Amino acid sequence: MEHFVTNFTQTREIVVLALQSKLVPLVLGAPGEAKSSMARSIAEEFNLEYVDIRLTQKEPQDLNGFPEIRNGRASYVPMDDIPLEGDPLPQGKQGWLINFDELTSAHAQIQAAAYKILLDRKVGRHNIHSKCLMLGCGNQLENNAIVEEMSTALISRLAIVNCKLDWEEWVDWAQSAGLPWEVCAFVSYMPTRFNTFNPESREPYACARTWHFAGNYLGPLQRASKDTRVKALATVLGMGVASEFAAFLDHCANLPKLSEIEAAPATAYVPREASHRYAVTGMLIGHTNDMNFPAVMQYMERMTPELQVIYLRQVIAKVPSIKRKPAFITWATRMGTALATN
Repeated sequence: MEHFVTNFTQTREIVVLALQSKLVPLVLGAPGEAKSSMARSIAEEFNLEYVDIRLTQKEPQDLNGFPEIRNGRASYVPMDDIPLEGDPLPQGKQGWLINFDELTSAHAQIQAAAYKILLDRKVGRHNIHSKCLMLGCGNQLENNAIVEEMSTALISRLAIVNCKLDWEEWVDWAQSAGLPWEVCAFVSYMPTRFNTFNPESREPYACARTWHFAGNYLGPLQRASKDTRVKALATVLGMGVASEFAAFLDHCANLPKLSEIEAAPATAYVPREASHRYAVTGMLIGHTNDMNFPAVMQYMERMTPELQVIYLRQVIAKVPSIKRKPAFITWATRMGTALATN
């Protein structure tokens, strides 16, 4: 199946535009590519109550309502997870954002039950609240991830966006979110290891979600043996990537200290091996602030231009005020890079 693909940033922009246009966007992508996290971040940005409805856990009556007999006639009573006309707004919120997650994994009967909700904004005979926005997330058919083919009727009710998260976007986010610098440095050094998803394999694989898991491992793993460290990382990344990442972590333990670089940026030791240079660059990205930036930048100017660009792009994502520092302006002027005007 041919389809256009957008990166994470553009996908998010299109989703917001679709929501503002009263459409129901559906974000499709490989497993573990932060689609649900995107939905949560949009709800936070627009001060909406986030409602997660997993369609794989639903039956048709959960969407249409349960039958009730009143005064000799049958009607349907809707579930309370979809806000209806007349419901009060959540305290301190501007409305709701419903994410029909795993939409493409729901079987055909559930997808059909959702038609009226998605297009007519009705649950049975009840109108959905005007302040309620809706979107969906799901895996693509080719991902071999328990996906049901969507009917043409469902496709025509949605604004479909195919998303692919690239490593640079994710690393910028990871830096600003405070993930361990070692993870960001390794992915920058070996970007082909950012996502090793193979729809034919049933082994753990690297992706945005599992790199986050690997970052959570790093603190406790400091007390583990090397063999245990590799096998623990393999539970989320797969053995091949875990072995490479564990070797990279060994390099990280032998880097020049931050205090040495801050004290003598012109003479502090600069590693010769590429993996060590990426490691020290990642360490500096993780520890750069407004105060030490001039010294760290002086040290980084002894690295290759490629590493200087990686360092500055990721530091700016984490500390935007760096762009106003004389050391950055001088570097940007000399290098003629677009970073200064982005």
